[in-house]
Amino acid sequence: MRRLRMRDDQGFTLVAVMGTMSILTVFLLASLAYAMTNMAPNRKDQDSKAAMAAAQAGIDDFVSRLNGNDSYWVNNSSDKFAASGDTSNAAFAATGVSIPGTASGPVTYHYSVLSASTQTTQSGIIRLQSTGKSRNASRTLLAQLQPSGFLRYIYFTDIEALDPALWNSSRTDCSRYYYVPPTPSRPGDCVEIQFTGGDEIKGPLHSNDALQINGSTLFTDPKTETSWADGASPAPAANHRWWGTGTPDSAGYKPIYQSPVVLPAANTEIQKYADPAKTDTEAPGCQYFGQTRIRFAGNQMMVLSPGTTSSSTKARCYNYLTPNTEQTVAIPPVVYIQQLGSCSGSGIGYPAYGEVPMVVAGKSVYDCHNGDAFVQGTATGQVTVATANDIVVTGDLKTTTNNLTGTDVIGLVANNYVWVYHPVNSSGTNLLPSASAVREIDAAVLSVAHSFLVQNWAKGAPLSNSSDDATKLTVKGAIAQKYRGPVGTGYSDGTIASGYLKNYIYDPRLMTLPPPYFLKPVSAPWGVSKLSE
Repeated sequence: MRRLRMRDDQGFTLVAVMGTMSILTVFLLASLAYAMTNMAPNRKDQDSKAAMAAAQAGIDDFVSRLNGNDSYWVNNSSDKFAASGDTSNAAFAATGVSIPGTASGPVTYHYSVLSASTQTTQSGIIRLQSTGKSRNASRTLLAQLQPSGFLRYIYFTDIEALDPALWNSSRTDCSRYYYVPPTPSRPGDCVEIQFTGGDEIKGPLHSNDALQINGSTLFTDPKTETSWADGASPAPAANHRWWGTGTPDSAGYKPIYQSPVVLPAANTEIQKYADPAKTDTEAPGCQYFGQTRIRFAGNQMMVLSPGTTSSSTKARCYNYLTPNTEQTVAIPPVVYIQQLGSCSGSGIGYPAYGEVPMVVAGKSVYDCHNGDAFVQGTATGQVTVATANDIVVTGDLKTTTNNLTGTDVIGLVANNYVWVYHPVNSSGTNLLPSASAVREIDAAVLSVAHSFLVQNWAKGAPLSNSSDDATKLTVKGAIAQKYRGPVGTGYSDGTIASGYLKNYIYDPRLMTLPPPYFLKPVSAPWGVSKLSE
């Protein structure tokens, strides 16, 4: 009986062991099946990420080539590559470039330029498509490439002092930065311009010079920059990269260091896109001579240019046989005003009756020989007005959609000054009633060799008060200039004595929607301004 009982216990134990092993086997098989089921998605996810990284590597490679050769895009544009592209660069081929270290499972990228050379010339933008591949995964990125430039700032200056030419000075020390020897302390030597209480800068700002702040100025953007470096003489105090008696408003930001941004020597690069000797494809713009009045109205402009008296302008731009008659033409992408060899009077309404014109460097700012533009109105579309001499904004200058939306943009690029019209008589009294004063300019403004400023800024009754933005000089866009241009005079408490207070509002569209043929800084590095998949 005991033996039989023992046999029954052994059989039960064996069955229990076998059952346990079966259950474990089921769990193991289930786990293996689960792991094998998820191997494919994990591999696919890894390949997808590798492909995305490869696409980004392609963009980085092209940008690196651009920064080594600023014109690398020209022959590699969509309309030029087949004839003259860089065939030595395997990234332009469908097989692409293998990323080092991925030979066992090649990860590659290839790219192509989508924009035509004429498009990039006008907009300053390159559209690049970059595709990365890893095994069976493929990812494509579309990048918009632009050089860094003046349009990244609402306000840019090279020198934070009044242009010596405006007070008929030949002093060279006033063309130096505040922090450059042999005049390490420039106050008293030159005419300094200040930021004061009541001033608001609503966007990024950069000066190659040190900023003078007297009063509680509000800088609303963290990109408030100066090139006053630690190694300068004098050196800035810690966390205090400005000079003067004031302090930036605590509700905003203080200046930080950033490398200098270099102005081009002239705007002649723009002129060739209005050259009447070239085809409309090569030069879609319009060229005029001598003092020229332009009034924008929608997608047209009314032009009066008495000095344009020869066939050296295109028929679609002006009938030179009737130069003293105002003419209506379609707005071109670029307008360029050249100097005139000989003339007799301007006949375009400036100077106004009773006006005493400003004198700069011993000469009146109004001269029919000058390549000057007098502009105002509301424009639809995209246009840049450039001049061999000055631009005078004679009334509000706006875009049809002036709320920082849409695709309407205006550029103003003068070799010398960009003036805000503010005529006075011999007694220094404003000739324009307050209701007719210029209040708003919707434009990207660049004065290559001088300043953006208000005529007779230190004369006449004040045009602004600190409590009303509608009375201030509002600029929606960007301002870049060689010397700091004054717009008025006032006191540290924000009280205005003459001219305007500032209400400068940055237009962020300018980073991706620049005015046609707008100039960029010397040796400006390229980078990605927009990226999408």
